[in-house]
Amino acid sequence: MVANASSYQSVVTAQVYELVAPNLLHLKEEKMHVTELGSQSIFAETLFSAISTGTEIAAWSGKPPLRPSIAHPRLVGYCNVARVQKIGLEIDDIEVGDFILTHQSHRSNFFCNRNDVLLKARNLAQESQKRLAIAYLYCLGYSALLDGRYKPGFEVGVVGLGALGFASASLISAYGGSPLIFSGRNDLNAILESIPFSRCVNKAESGVPYRSVAGLDGVDLVINTSDSWEDYELSLKTVRRGGTIILVGFPGRGLAAPAFNPLDSKYVYDKAITIRQVGHCSDLEVPSIDLRFTLKRNLAHIYSLLELGRINPAPLLRAVFSWDNLGEAYKLLETHPRGTLSAILDWTC
Repeated sequence: MVANASSYQSVVTAQVYELVAPNLLHLKEEKMHVTELGSQSIFAETLFSAISTGTEIAAWSGKPPLRPSIAHPRLVGYCNVARVQKIGLEIDDIEVGDFILTHQSHRSNFFCNRNDVLLKARNLAQESQKRLAIAYLYCLGYSALLDGRYKPGFEVGVVGLGALGFASASLISAYGGSPLIFSGRNDLNAILESIPFSRCVNKAESGVPYRSVAGLDGVDLVINTSDSWEDYELSLKTVRRGGTIILVGFPGRGLAAPAFNPLDSKYVYDKAITIRQVGHCSDLEVPSIDLRFTLKRNLAHIYSLLELGRINPAPLLRAVFSWDNLGEAYKLLETHPRGTLSAILDWTC
């Protein structure tokens, strides 16, 4: 860390990851002229970056992009915790040495605008820095609960136990619920120990009738984090009449058309269910009276849960790799290692 902006070197060589083809990463060098800093700009040095498993492993394995775009080359990663090294002249609420969470990719150094900072903090121990890095992985689960109009007493099913399924179930548990998790993983006990009050059903046995605490004909809300058609159909069968399915995953991505009708009237019409995709969360800088739940406010709430121990992120933090081993991290996560759902890149070593 530097004592003041003027003492920092004028040109820095940043290491930046690019995915140039499926299963092929390139670590390129990028010259950064630190003296050319705008009045509302920040120059920072990455400390830790977290892998968003669903997004990054899908890109790594060659799944089609989610929207029309050039698939390669592309930057990877968007959960970056860094230490501020230099600030623009008009920034008065961030100091050199502060820690910031941004959507920067897996890279050693970067410039960003003040408005790109999602969360800032001071005097963070290293473990807190790592927790900050994975805070965004909980955001889609939190948005799913908000969009599904979650209330105390709701019976919630979570389909899939990857990073996002784990994060969603953890939040339900933190709010006093008992998430019902559908998964085919063979290491459930190693993961479920981090989610109090959760219940799990092996997807191979999902034909067993659901037993509702409140006598319902299904769960109030299904959070589907999977891409498979089978899991989408499981969601349709599991939700109660009048219930809601929130799609965090992307049913059918990279797959052939299903053998069943995804909008069959016996589900959509007869059960009168609501199906919607989650994803967008406003990042507007407006007073809470105008818009209470924004991305930055949601992240501040989630990070407070992590710091207070209300949610246990252990499966997201167990695997730590040196910054120059991203490819090895991807290969590990492809194998669904026991008790591990994500990985952290350490840029301090």
